[in-house]
Amino acid sequence: MIPYAAVPGTIFAIVGPTASGKTDVALRVAERIGAEIVSCDSMQLYREFDVTPPAYARRRKPRVVDQIETLIELGVPAFSFIFGVPDRKVLAECQRRSIVTIGAATTADEATALEAAGVDVVVASGFEAGGHRPSFLRSSDSSLTGLFALVPQVVDAVGIPVIAAGGIADGRTVAAALMLGASGVQVGTAFLACEESNAAPGHRAALLNASRGDTVLTRAFSGRLARGLRNRLADYLESIPTVLPYPVASELLAPLRRAALLRDRIEMMSLFAGQGAPLLRHRRAKDVFEALVSETDATLRARG
Repeated sequence: MIPYAAVPGTIFAIVGPTASGKTDVALRVAERIGAEIVSCDSMQLYREFDVTPPAYARRRKPRVVDQIETLIELGVPAFSFIFGVPDRKVLAECQRRSIVTIGAATTADEATALEAAGVDVVVASGFEAGGHRPSFLRSSDSSLTGLFALVPQVVDAVGIPVIAAGGIADGRTVAAALMLGASGVQVGTAFLACEESNAAPGHRAALLNASRGDTVLTRAFSGRLARGLRNRLADYLESIPTVLPYPVASELLAPLRRAALLRDRIEMMSLFAGQGAPLLRHRRAKDVFEALVSETDATLRARG
């Protein structure tokens, strides 16, 4: 895969599947720094939730290549991915098996890289989107383009279908994306707030009660730039001068997140959310979908 760019200001970056096994020295450095932060700056948080601070250790996780092989063997209709371009052999095998490949881009250059590799569909991810920024050619900080500037640039740059993502929360935003040339839209936060989602009850409630300006781009939740609702955890970790990279920060915070989840303490959770959260109204996925369809149709008809 094309590697994720190192993030300025971090000591190192674990840059995706190809980095496995190549960052031993950096991991040892991060382990020492992580231990210092846990023991000095964050102990009060662990004590508050009666959890033991973890000693950072590399955990064996499923290899991306094994996960992809499983998807191909199952013959799934579509394979969607972020943080780079899969190996050409993978894309060729997906094409042979009629599996549609969908890659995320935060810039027009990333979109053209995906198309050149043979990807079928590109998701243009504006900086309004919730969750991690999927940039892979340049740093996430230098790839922050708003959706409605990004979509027409990507549409002009590629010949494959473009899906708009980021801040899509009602029919007006769907219609705007379609009018800018998108072939479809990808909606995340609106469905995350629904009772059918696996989000914690407090997370869902926070999304439905979000106000303008409540979301923030931060590395506090995981060590990788992501958008979520500002809360006590984000504010506290942003006050610590040393920024730990992903996945070190994420794993050091895991015990706190689990304890907060059990207590439904949303101030200590990673509350991923897009900037469209203040537009949310519905609690059931069926209602969200029906509203998106009807509102989009009404908006487009009203514009002739």
